[in-house]
Amino acid sequence: IVIGSGPGGSISSYFLKKKLKNVLLLEKGKYFSSSKKKHPGKEFIYKWKNGGINTTVLNNQISFASGECLGGGSEINSGLLHYPDKQMINEWINDFKINDLMYEDLTHQLKKMTDIVPITRMNDEKQNHLGKIFLNGIKKENLKYETLYKFQHQREDKEIKSSMTNTLINMFLKDGGKIETNFEVDKIYKSQNYWHIIGLKNKKNICYKSKYIFLCAGSIYTNILLAKNNLVKKSKVNEFKFHPMLKLIVQYNDEVQKGDENVHNIQITDYLPDYLIGQAASGYQFLKMASFNSKKLQINIENNWKKMSIYHVTFSIGKGKIYFPRLLKKPILGYKISNSELDLIKDSIRNSSKLLFSTGAKSIYIVGKKLIKLDISNLEAKLKKIKNVSQLKFSSVHILGGVKSGEANNNSVDSYGKLKDHENFYVNDSSLIYNKLLKNPQGTIMSISKRNIDNFLSKIG
Repeated sequence: IVIGSGPGGSISSYFLKKKLKNVLLLEKGKYFSSSKKKHPGKEFIYKWKNGGINTTVLNNQISFASGECLGGGSEINSGLLHYPDKQMINEWINDFKINDLMYEDLTHQLKKMTDIVPITRMNDEKQNHLGKIFLNGIKKENLKYETLYKFQHQREDKEIKSSMTNTLINMFLKDGGKIETNFEVDKIYKSQNYWHIIGLKNKKNICYKSKYIFLCAGSIYTNILLAKNNLVKKSKVNEFKFHPMLKLIVQYNDEVQKGDENVHNIQITDYLPDYLIGQAASGYQFLKMASFNSKKLQINIENNWKKMSIYHVTFSIGKGKIYFPRLLKKPILGYKISNSELDLIKDSIRNSSKLLFSTGAKSIYIVGKKLIKLDISNLEAKLKKIKNVSQLKFSSVHILGGVKSGEANNNSVDSYGKLKDHENFYVNDSSLIYNKLLKNPQGTIMSISKRNIDNFLSKIG
Protein backbone atom coordinates (compact mmCIF):
# COMPACT_ATOMS: atom_id res chain seq x y z
CA ILE A 1 0.00 0.00 0.00
CA VAL A 2 1.18 3.48 -0.91
CA ILE A 3 -0.32 6.42 0.99
CA GLY A 4 -0.33 9.65 -1.02
CA SER A 5 -0.23 10.17 -4.79
CA GLY A 6 2.10 13.14 -5.29
CA PRO A 7 5.42 12.65 -7.15
CA GLY A 8 6.87 10.39 -4.40
CA GLY A 9 3.74 8.26 -4.11
CA SER A 10 3.17 8.03 -7.86
CA ILE A 11 6.74 6.91 -8.53
CA SER A 12 6.52 4.40 -5.68
CA SER A 13 3.22 2.96 -6.96
CA TYR A 14 4.24 2.77 -10.61
CA PHE A 15 7.56 0.98 -10.08
CA LEU A 16 6.21 -1.30 -7.33
CA LYS A 17 3.46 -2.48 -9.70
CA LYS A 18 6.09 -3.37 -12.31
CA LYS A 19 7.39 -6.08 -9.95
CA LEU A 20 4.58 -6.87 -7.49
CA LYS A 21 1.13 -8.30 -8.11
CA ASN A 22 -1.05 -6.27 -5.72
CA VAL A 23 -0.39 -2.57 -5.20
CA LEU A 24 -2.98 -0.18 -3.79
CA LEU A 25 -2.59 3.60 -3.87
CA LEU A 26 -4.58 5.53 -1.24
CA GLU A 27 -5.30 9.23 -1.75
CA LYS A 28 -7.19 11.65 0.49
CA GLY A 29 -8.31 13.83 -2.44
CA LYS A 30 -10.32 12.99 -5.52
CA TYR A 31 -9.49 12.79 -9.22
CA PHE A 32 -10.12 15.83 -11.41
CA SER A 33 -8.93 16.24 -14.97
CA SER A 34 -6.36 18.89 -15.86
CA SER A 35 -7.84 22.27 -16.70
CA LYS A 36 -7.17 24.03 -19.99
CA LYS A 37 -6.62 27.39 -18.32
CA LYS A 38 -4.02 28.16 -15.65
CA HIS A 39 -5.64 27.75 -12.20
CA PRO A 40 -9.34 28.42 -12.91
CA GLY A 41 -11.42 29.29 -9.84
CA LYS A 42 -12.98 25.83 -9.47
CA GLU A 43 -9.52 24.24 -9.32
CA PHE A 44 -9.03 25.78 -5.87
CA ILE A 45 -12.15 24.00 -4.65
CA TYR A 46 -11.36 20.62 -6.20
CA LYS A 47 -7.57 20.29 -6.11
CA TRP A 48 -6.16 22.54 -3.39
CA LYS A 49 -6.23 21.65 0.29
CA ASN A 50 -8.79 23.91 2.03
CA GLY A 51 -9.35 25.78 -1.21
CA GLY A 52 -5.78 27.07 -1.12
CA ILE A 53 -6.25 28.76 2.27
CA ASN A 54 -3.70 27.29 4.68
CA THR A 55 -1.52 29.20 7.09
CA THR A 56 0.84 28.86 10.00
CA VAL A 57 -0.63 30.51 13.08
CA LEU A 58 2.35 30.96 15.42
CA ASN A 59 5.23 33.43 14.95
CA ASN A 60 5.15 34.47 11.27
CA GLN A 61 1.81 33.81 9.61
CA ILE A 62 2.74 32.24 6.28
CA SER A 63 0.07 31.11 3.86
CA PHE A 64 0.95 27.99 1.90
CA ALA A 65 -0.45 25.96 -0.98
CA SER A 66 -0.87 22.21 -0.84
CA GLY A 67 -2.46 19.81 -3.31
CA GLU A 68 -5.25 17.54 -2.10
CA CYS A 69 -6.22 15.54 -5.15
CA LEU A 70 -5.03 12.55 -7.12
CA GLY A 71 -1.55 13.51 -8.31
CA GLY A 72 -0.92 15.83 -5.35
CA GLY A 73 1.25 18.89 -5.83
CA SER A 74 2.13 17.97 -9.42
CA GLU A 75 -1.45 18.91 -10.38
CA ILE A 76 -1.32 22.46 -9.03
CA ASN A 77 2.29 23.62 -9.38
CA SER A 78 3.84 25.33 -12.40
CA GLY A 79 5.86 22.26 -13.30
CA LEU A 80 9.27 23.93 -13.36
CA LEU A 81 12.10 21.42 -13.33
CA HIS A 82 15.22 21.97 -11.25
CA TYR A 83 17.71 19.13 -11.22
CA PRO A 84 19.09 18.09 -7.81
CA ASP A 85 21.43 20.61 -6.23
CA LYS A 86 24.96 19.28 -5.81
CA GLN A 87 25.79 21.29 -2.68
CA MET A 88 22.55 20.27 -0.99
CA ILE A 89 23.12 16.58 -1.77
CA ASN A 90 26.70 16.65 -0.46
CA GLU A 91 25.63 18.41 2.75
CA TRP A 92 22.84 15.85 3.21
CA ILE A 93 25.31 12.98 2.84
CA ASN A 94 27.73 14.50 5.36
CA ASP A 95 25.19 15.78 7.91
CA PHE A 96 23.06 12.63 8.15
CA LYS A 97 25.46 9.88 7.01
CA ILE A 98 23.56 8.76 3.92
CA ASN A 99 24.90 5.55 2.38
CA ASP A 100 25.45 5.11 -1.36
CA LEU A 101 24.01 8.47 -2.40
CA MET A 102 25.69 10.27 -5.28
CA TYR A 103 24.65 13.49 -6.99
CA GLU A 104 25.51 12.06 -10.42
CA ASP A 105 23.28 9.02 -9.83
CA LEU A 106 20.31 11.20 -8.88
CA THR A 107 20.61 13.41 -11.97
CA HIS A 108 20.96 10.30 -14.13
CA GLN A 109 17.83 8.80 -12.51
CA LEU A 110 15.85 11.97 -13.18
CA LYS A 111 16.94 12.16 -16.82
CA LYS A 112 15.72 8.58 -17.27
CA MET A 113 12.44 9.49 -15.56
CA THR A 114 11.77 12.24 -18.10
CA ASP A 115 11.27 9.55 -20.74
CA ILE A 116 7.99 8.64 -19.02
CA VAL A 117 7.27 12.02 -17.40
CA PRO A 118 8.12 14.18 -20.42
CA ILE A 119 9.60 17.67 -20.26
CA THR A 120 9.93 20.53 -22.74
CA ARG A 121 11.83 23.78 -22.69
CA MET A 122 10.60 27.08 -24.10
CA ASN A 123 13.75 28.80 -25.33
CA ASP A 124 14.37 32.55 -25.12
CA GLU A 125 13.14 33.27 -28.65
CA LYS A 126 9.75 31.61 -28.05
CA GLN A 127 8.86 33.27 -24.75
CA ASN A 128 5.45 34.86 -24.28
CA HIS A 129 5.09 38.62 -24.02
CA LEU A 130 5.95 38.86 -20.32
CA GLY A 131 8.85 36.46 -20.73
CA LYS A 132 10.37 38.67 -23.42
CA ILE A 133 9.88 41.79 -21.29
CA PHE A 134 11.58 40.02 -18.37
CA LEU A 135 14.49 38.93 -20.57
CA ASN A 136 15.04 42.48 -21.80
CA GLY A 137 15.36 43.66 -18.19
CA ILE A 138 17.77 40.84 -17.36
CA LYS A 139 20.01 41.80 -20.28
CA LYS A 140 19.92 45.48 -19.34
CA GLU A 141 21.00 44.63 -15.78
CA ASN A 142 23.52 42.01 -17.01
CA LEU A 143 22.21 39.30 -14.66
CA LYS A 144 22.70 35.54 -14.72
CA TYR A 145 19.54 33.56 -15.43
CA GLU A 146 18.28 30.09 -16.22
CA THR A 147 15.66 29.00 -18.75
CA LEU A 148 14.11 25.95 -17.12
CA TYR A 149 12.49 22.83 -18.48
CA LYS A 150 8.85 22.22 -17.57
CA PHE A 151 6.94 19.04 -16.91
CA GLN A 152 4.77 19.25 -20.00
CA HIS A 153 4.48 17.75 -23.49
CA GLN A 154 2.75 18.34 -26.80
CA ARG A 155 -0.29 16.35 -27.92
CA GLU A 156 -2.20 17.29 -31.07
CA ASP A 157 -0.73 20.82 -31.00
CA LYS A 158 -1.79 21.26 -27.38
CA GLU A 159 0.41 21.70 -24.33
CA ILE A 160 -0.38 18.90 -21.86
CA LYS A 161 0.91 19.11 -18.31
CA SER A 162 3.06 16.11 -17.36
CA SER A 163 1.35 15.81 -14.00
CA MET A 164 1.22 12.51 -12.19
CA THR A 165 -2.36 11.78 -13.34
CA ASN A 166 -1.39 12.36 -16.96
CA THR A 167 1.70 10.14 -16.74
CA LEU A 168 2.64 7.68 -13.96
CA ILE A 169 -0.80 7.24 -12.41
CA ASN A 170 -2.36 6.62 -15.82
CA MET A 171 0.31 3.97 -16.57
CA PHE A 172 -0.09 2.48 -13.08
CA LEU A 173 -3.79 1.92 -13.75
CA LYS A 174 -3.11 0.39 -17.17
CA ASP A 175 -0.71 -2.07 -15.48
CA GLY A 176 -3.51 -3.20 -13.16
CA GLY A 177 -2.76 -0.98 -10.16
CA LYS A 178 -5.63 -0.08 -7.83
CA ILE A 179 -6.49 3.35 -6.47
CA GLU A 180 -8.79 4.39 -3.64
CA THR A 181 -9.47 8.14 -3.70
CA ASN A 182 -11.34 10.22 -1.12
CA PHE A 183 -9.75 8.03 1.56
CA GLU A 184 -8.45 9.82 4.66
CA VAL A 185 -5.97 7.70 6.61
CA ASP A 186 -6.51 7.84 10.36
CA LYS A 187 -4.80 4.90 12.07
CA ILE A 188 -1.79 2.80 11.12
CA TYR A 189 -0.70 -0.18 13.23
CA LYS A 190 0.90 -3.61 12.86
CA SER A 191 -0.72 -6.89 13.83
CA GLN A 192 0.21 -10.48 12.95
CA ASN A 193 2.96 -9.41 10.51
CA TYR A 194 0.63 -7.15 8.54
CA TRP A 195 0.24 -3.40 8.56
CA HIS A 196 -3.35 -2.24 9.06
CA ILE A 197 -4.58 1.09 7.73
CA ILE A 198 -7.91 2.42 8.94
CA GLY A 199 -9.37 5.39 7.13
CA LEU A 200 -12.56 7.24 6.40
CA LYS A 201 -14.35 7.19 3.04
CA ASN A 202 -17.84 8.56 2.54
CA LYS A 203 -18.25 8.74 6.35
CA LYS A 204 -17.49 5.03 6.71
CA ASN A 205 -14.44 3.44 8.34
CA ILE A 206 -12.56 1.06 6.05
CA CYS A 207 -9.56 -1.10 6.95
CA TYR A 208 -6.88 -2.33 4.55
CA LYS A 209 -3.93 -4.51 5.41
CA SER A 210 -0.63 -4.98 3.65
CA LYS A 211 2.80 -6.51 4.12
CA TYR A 212 4.54 -3.28 3.08
CA ILE A 213 3.64 0.37 3.52
CA PHE A 214 5.10 3.37 1.67
CA LEU A 215 4.06 6.62 3.34
CA CYS A 216 4.19 9.44 0.77
CA ALA A 217 1.68 11.98 2.06
CA GLY A 218 4.17 14.87 1.79
CA SER A 219 6.00 16.88 4.42
CA ILE A 220 3.85 17.92 7.39
CA TYR A 221 1.20 15.30 6.57
CA THR A 222 3.61 12.37 6.62
CA ASN A 223 5.14 13.78 9.81
CA ILE A 224 1.74 14.05 11.49
CA LEU A 225 0.71 10.49 10.57
CA LEU A 226 3.99 9.11 11.95
CA ALA A 227 3.61 11.03 15.22
CA LYS A 228 -0.12 10.45 15.60
CA ASN A 229 0.30 6.69 15.32
CA ASN A 230 3.32 6.54 17.64
CA LEU A 231 5.53 5.20 14.86
CA VAL A 232 8.10 7.92 15.61
CA LYS A 233 8.36 10.19 18.64
CA LYS A 234 6.70 13.56 18.05
CA SER A 235 9.90 15.37 18.95
CA LYS A 236 11.72 13.64 16.07
CA VAL A 237 9.29 14.62 13.30
CA ASN A 238 7.95 18.00 14.43
CA GLU A 239 10.02 20.23 12.16
CA PHE A 240 9.63 21.31 8.53
CA LYS A 241 10.83 23.96 6.10
CA PHE A 242 9.12 26.26 3.64
CA HIS A 243 10.52 28.16 0.72
CA PRO A 244 9.19 31.52 1.98
CA MET A 245 8.20 33.64 -1.00
CA LEU A 246 7.76 37.41 -1.08
CA LYS A 247 5.44 38.58 -3.86
CA LEU A 248 5.71 41.80 -5.85
CA ILE A 249 2.74 43.03 -7.90
CA VAL A 250 4.11 44.83 -10.95
CA GLN A 251 2.07 47.30 -13.02
CA TYR A 252 2.93 48.40 -16.55
CA ASN A 253 1.53 51.14 -18.79
CA ASP A 254 0.33 48.65 -21.40
CA GLU A 255 -1.34 45.24 -21.30
CA VAL A 256 1.09 42.40 -20.62
CA GLN A 257 -1.22 39.40 -20.13
CA LYS A 258 -4.50 37.92 -21.36
CA GLY A 259 -5.09 35.85 -18.25
CA ASP A 260 -4.53 32.30 -19.50
CA GLU A 261 -0.73 32.38 -19.72
CA ASN A 262 1.35 29.94 -17.76
CA VAL A 263 4.25 31.08 -15.60
CA HIS A 264 7.25 31.75 -17.85
CA ASN A 265 10.26 29.51 -17.27
CA ILE A 266 12.96 32.16 -16.73
CA GLN A 267 14.51 32.55 -13.26
CA ILE A 268 17.36 34.80 -12.13
CA THR A 269 20.22 32.86 -10.57
CA ASP A 270 22.60 35.80 -9.99
CA TYR A 271 21.82 35.93 -6.27
CA LEU A 272 22.06 32.22 -5.43
CA PRO A 273 22.34 30.71 -2.85
CA ASP A 274 20.53 33.58 -1.09
CA TYR A 275 17.40 33.90 -3.23
CA LEU A 276 15.76 33.28 -6.59
CA ILE A 277 13.66 35.70 -8.65
CA GLY A 278 10.95 34.51 -11.04
CA GLN A 279 7.34 34.92 -12.11
CA ALA A 280 4.44 33.72 -9.95
CA ALA A 281 0.94 32.79 -11.13
CA SER A 282 -0.45 36.16 -12.18
CA GLY A 283 -4.04 35.77 -13.38
CA TYR A 284 -6.89 37.95 -12.13
CA GLN A 285 -7.72 35.65 -9.18
CA PHE A 286 -4.10 35.63 -7.95
CA LEU A 287 -3.83 39.41 -8.16
CA LYS A 288 -7.05 39.76 -6.17
CA MET A 289 -5.90 37.29 -3.50
CA ALA A 290 -2.51 38.98 -3.13
CA SER A 291 -4.08 42.40 -2.61
CA PHE A 292 -7.01 41.53 -0.34
CA ASN A 293 -5.92 43.96 2.39
CA SER A 294 -5.96 47.05 0.13
CA LYS A 295 -9.32 48.26 -1.25
CA LYS A 296 -7.56 50.83 -3.40
CA LEU A 297 -5.38 48.23 -5.10
CA GLN A 298 -8.35 45.86 -5.46
CA ILE A 299 -10.16 48.51 -7.51
CA ASN A 300 -7.01 49.17 -9.52
CA ILE A 301 -6.72 45.45 -10.30
CA GLU A 302 -10.36 45.21 -11.40
CA ASN A 303 -9.70 47.94 -13.96
CA ASN A 304 -6.11 47.20 -14.96
CA TRP A 305 -5.28 43.54 -14.19
CA LYS A 306 -4.16 42.85 -17.76
CA LYS A 307 -1.42 45.44 -17.25
CA MET A 308 -0.13 43.60 -14.19
CA SER A 309 1.92 40.58 -13.23
CA ILE A 310 3.22 39.02 -10.01
CA TYR A 311 6.88 38.23 -9.45
CA HIS A 312 8.39 36.42 -6.50
CA VAL A 313 11.59 36.44 -4.52
CA THR A 314 12.03 33.00 -2.96
CA PHE A 315 14.28 32.17 -0.01
CA SER A 316 15.26 29.11 2.01
CA ILE A 317 15.09 30.73 5.44
CA GLY A 318 13.32 30.17 8.74
CA LYS A 319 12.11 27.05 10.45
CA GLY A 320 8.69 25.46 10.88
CA LYS A 321 7.37 23.48 13.82
CA ILE A 322 4.40 21.19 14.30
CA TYR A 323 2.75 21.49 17.72
CA PHE A 324 0.56 18.72 19.15
CA PRO A 325 -1.64 20.34 21.84
CA ARG A 326 -3.31 17.79 24.10
CA LEU A 327 -6.67 19.54 24.11
CA LEU A 328 -6.93 19.90 20.33
CA LYS A 329 -7.63 17.16 17.81
CA LYS A 330 -5.51 18.71 15.09
CA PRO A 331 -1.88 19.88 15.23
CA ILE A 332 -0.96 23.56 14.99
CA LEU A 333 1.72 24.87 12.65
CA GLY A 334 4.21 27.61 13.41
CA TYR A 335 6.98 29.24 11.37
CA LYS A 336 9.71 31.61 12.48
CA ILE A 337 11.76 33.91 10.25
CA SER A 338 14.31 35.79 12.32
CA ASN A 339 14.84 39.53 12.06
CA SER A 340 18.48 38.71 11.39
CA GLU A 341 17.30 37.90 7.83
CA LEU A 342 15.88 41.41 7.29
CA ASP A 343 18.94 42.84 5.51
CA LEU A 344 18.91 39.92 3.09
CA ILE A 345 15.17 40.36 2.44
CA LYS A 346 15.50 44.11 1.86
CA ASP A 347 18.45 43.51 -0.46
CA SER A 348 16.30 41.10 -2.48
CA ILE A 349 13.51 43.69 -2.77
CA ARG A 350 16.04 46.29 -3.89
CA ASN A 351 17.58 44.10 -6.59
CA SER A 352 14.34 42.62 -7.89
CA SER A 353 12.70 46.08 -8.01
CA LYS A 354 15.60 47.54 -9.97
CA LEU A 355 15.29 44.69 -12.44
CA LEU A 356 11.50 45.06 -12.77
CA PHE A 357 11.74 48.82 -13.25
CA SER A 358 14.26 48.16 -16.02
CA THR A 359 11.57 46.04 -17.75
CA GLY A 360 9.39 49.16 -17.97
CA ALA A 361 7.31 48.71 -14.80
CA LYS A 362 5.37 51.82 -13.79
CA SER A 363 4.96 50.82 -10.15
CA ILE A 364 5.58 47.88 -7.83
CA TYR A 365 3.52 46.83 -4.79
CA ILE A 366 5.16 44.79 -2.02
CA VAL A 367 2.65 42.42 -0.49
CA GLY A 368 2.76 43.01 3.28
CA LYS A 369 0.46 43.67 6.22
CA LYS A 370 0.14 47.08 4.66
CA LEU A 371 0.72 47.38 0.95
CA ILE A 372 3.93 49.24 0.09
CA LYS A 373 3.92 51.04 -3.27
CA LEU A 374 7.29 51.58 -4.90
CA ASP A 375 8.44 53.71 -7.78
CA ILE A 376 11.95 54.43 -9.00
CA SER A 377 12.31 57.58 -6.90
CA ASN A 378 11.11 56.26 -3.52
CA LEU A 379 12.67 52.78 -3.44
CA GLU A 380 15.35 53.43 -0.81
CA ALA A 381 13.07 55.57 1.36
CA LYS A 382 10.42 52.84 1.44
CA LEU A 383 12.99 50.16 2.26
CA LYS A 384 14.19 52.17 5.27
CA LYS A 385 10.66 52.06 6.69
CA ILE A 386 10.71 48.25 6.81
CA LYS A 387 11.99 47.65 10.36
CA ASN A 388 10.69 44.15 11.03
CA VAL A 389 10.11 40.91 9.13
CA SER A 390 6.54 40.90 10.46
CA GLN A 391 5.72 43.93 8.27
CA LEU A 392 5.96 41.68 5.21
CA LYS A 393 3.70 38.85 4.12
CA PHE A 394 5.22 35.58 2.95
CA SER A 395 3.66 32.60 1.25
CA SER A 396 4.98 29.23 0.09
CA VAL A 397 4.25 26.46 -2.39
CA HIS A 398 6.98 24.04 -1.24
CA ILE A 399 6.97 22.10 2.05
CA LEU A 400 10.02 20.04 2.94
CA GLY A 401 11.66 18.02 5.68
CA GLY A 402 10.81 16.64 9.08
CA VAL A 403 11.90 13.02 8.67
CA LYS A 404 15.66 12.72 9.05
CA SER A 405 17.08 9.96 6.86
CA GLY A 406 20.49 8.30 7.05
CA GLU A 407 22.56 6.19 9.38
CA ALA A 408 23.11 8.79 12.12
CA ASN A 409 21.71 7.59 15.47
CA ASN A 410 18.99 10.23 15.83
CA ASN A 411 17.52 9.69 12.34
CA SER A 412 14.01 8.25 12.00
CA VAL A 413 14.60 6.35 8.75
CA ASP A 414 17.66 4.80 7.12
CA SER A 415 19.43 5.94 3.93
CA TYR A 416 16.60 4.53 1.79
CA GLY A 417 13.59 5.71 3.79
CA LYS A 418 12.98 2.56 5.85
CA LEU A 419 11.59 3.27 9.32
CA LYS A 420 14.32 2.25 11.75
CA ASP A 421 12.19 0.82 14.54
CA HIS A 422 9.68 -1.04 12.35
CA GLU A 423 9.89 -3.62 9.57
CA ASN A 424 8.41 -3.15 6.09
CA PHE A 425 7.52 0.52 6.57
CA TYR A 426 9.03 3.19 4.28
CA VAL A 427 8.83 6.97 3.88
CA ASN A 428 9.38 8.18 0.32
CA ASP A 429 8.45 11.82 -0.24
CA SER A 430 9.39 15.48 0.37
CA SER A 431 9.66 14.96 4.14
CA LEU A 432 13.06 13.32 3.54
CA ILE A 433 14.62 16.54 2.15
CA TYR A 434 15.96 18.10 5.32
CA ASN A 435 18.81 20.30 4.07
CA LYS A 436 18.63 23.72 2.47
CA LEU A 437 17.28 23.47 -1.08
CA LEU A 438 16.49 26.77 -2.82
CA LYS A 439 14.90 25.24 -5.91
CA ASN A 440 11.62 23.67 -6.99
CA PRO A 441 11.92 20.31 -5.19
CA GLN A 442 9.83 18.12 -7.51
CA GLY A 443 12.79 16.90 -9.58
CA THR A 444 14.79 16.10 -6.43
CA ILE A 445 11.83 14.29 -4.84
CA MET A 446 11.35 12.21 -7.99
CA SER A 447 15.00 11.16 -8.22
CA ILE A 448 15.25 10.27 -4.51
CA SER A 449 11.96 8.33 -4.62
CA LYS A 450 13.13 6.34 -7.63
CA ARG A 451 16.46 5.56 -5.92
CA ASN A 452 14.68 4.31 -2.79
CA ILE A 453 12.21 2.14 -4.74
CA ASP A 454 15.01 0.59 -6.78
CA ASN A 455 16.81 -0.34 -3.56
CA PHE A 456 13.66 -1.86 -2.07
CA LEU A 457 12.90 -3.95 -5.17
CA SER A 458 16.48 -5.19 -5.38
CA LYS A 459 16.26 -6.54 -1.81
CA ILE A 460 12.94 -8.37 -2.10
CA GLY A 461 14.00 -10.04 -5.35
